[in-house]
Amino acid sequence: MRALRLGVTITCGRHHLPDGPRYVLHGLMACGTVTTGEHRVLGSDLVTDLMAQLEPHLHRQLSMNI
Repeated sequence: MRALRLGVTITCGRHHLPDGPRYVLHGLMACGTVTTGEHRVLGSDLVTDLMAQLEPHLHRQLSMNI
């Protein structure tokens, strides 16, 4: 994942709810943080959500590093 190569730290949160667990990913970078929506499964939909949240910030971070 390009975000990891650019120094983004990714953490996963698991929330225990009565109808089952929910997962949330947090991406921490130099210019701020992003958080995905809650997902029932720790899978590709969750990672795709994180990539969509990170993409605008990665362009900014690349511009700052050049």
